[in-house]
Amino acid sequence: MRRIVAAAHEETPANSVPQALDWRRLVAEQRPGDDGDATEHQRAQFARLTRTQQELQRWATRYVLPHEHLHQAAYFAIVSTPDTSPEAMVVALAQAIFWIYVFDDFLDQRLMSATPADSSDAASRASLLAAADDDIHLIVAPLTGCLWPRPEIERQRERMDRRHARTGEATLLDELRQATNIRRVLPVTRDGSDIPSALDRQHDLAVGLRDAFQTLLTLLGHLWRGFSTRQQALTYRQALVCRQFVRCMASMRREFRWNFQLAASLTSSAATGVASATDRSEGLPSMETYQMTGAVSIGMYAVAAVVASFEEHPQAAWQHCLAAIDCGGRIVRLANDISTYGREAEEGKLTAVTLALRQLGYPIRGLDPVRSTEVHAAQRVVSQQLHHEIQFFGTLNESIAAYPLLAFYLRYVCAFALAFYGDGSQYIANDA
Repeated sequence: MRRIVAAAHEETPANSVPQALDWRRLVAEQRPGDDGDATEHQRAQFARLTRTQQELQRWATRYVLPHEHLHQAAYFAIVSTPDTSPEAMVVALAQAIFWIYVFDDFLDQRLMSATPADSSDAASRASLLAAADDDIHLIVAPLTGCLWPRPEIERQRERMDRRHARTGEATLLDELRQATNIRRVLPVTRDGSDIPSALDRQHDLAVGLRDAFQTLLTLLGHLWRGFSTRQQALTYRQALVCRQFVRCMASMRREFRWNFQLAASLTSSAATGVASATDRSEGLPSMETYQMTGAVSIGMYAVAAVVASFEEHPQAAWQHCLAAIDCGGRIVRLANDISTYGREAEEGKLTAVTLALRQLGYPIRGLDPVRSTEVHAAQRVVSQQLHHEIQFFGTLNESIAAYPLLAFYLRYVCAFALAFYGDGSQYIANDA
């Protein structure tokens, strides 16, 4: 990943990037390096990265979590924190980022193991989704005390959530609460002798995710006591982090269901031979709903909550920076979707490019992701949306400066995501 970021920094034409967020300068300032041309600061960053990745690997091994994404998680934790940050704080942030990567893979494995028959058959689809919900319940259950209000204030809180429904918070949590509280008795109907062992492995991973998150909360609690020993302050910090992580899980779960819906739609269209009609239709979200959900599922809200918990006044920091957090989530989601469309399409996943194809009236399957003019047109649509979000983030830059840790995180994580995935400018340039 270090080489990829460096290459992105060096090769993209400077005049193609909106200057509202000068991500090239930010990347040049903060990236780790250990080659002969590396600056003293870049070498110090590389040393931080090495130590953090080693700590993260020990933590992952302890809870039998897969080791993919260790480098990416440590890398993003290093580049999005000041070099004066305590190492325990950086390790906690790396653990948070890594945990989100692992949970995302946890759901992806279920999607990838499903057969076309599973996707097209409603009973099989319901069984697989229910099995996922059971394991999500296992992870979420210890956190429910931080998430939902006591019965006597439930109605008041729901009224407040409806007023803030633009963020999708109430909907995401309500969806998850309903799904994980329902008793599920449907059997898994797939054929194949490997299925019980696969489900067992996924269940074991859910246990590891649950236990790892509990130790992350313990580490965070220790760090929070350095800011305040008041129970109210500790409770707020814990509730903020738990709530945003569960929202992240809920948003990934929603996308997981969308991916099954997409697979069912494509299977149906393939069987009937009526691709164009089915491809543009039922069950898929609007572009705005997708982006609203994607800003959460990409992990921006959850990791930003951890960073905000390190601010002296976390509640004020969270409320003041919420627009920038949402904008940053959209930037990372859209950049990711443009860059990874070919792989995601092959895996049967819904992306912003898929929805742009639908908006333009094109089929959402069967197109060459590299050569297709239809795909390029859809990528230009998404690139323009990304361009708009980058410009909007630039207008928020000064307003978040009062909260230095959170501002630093948001600026640099967006900058490095654009360096890693690209800013889509090659497609905007094709409009000329």
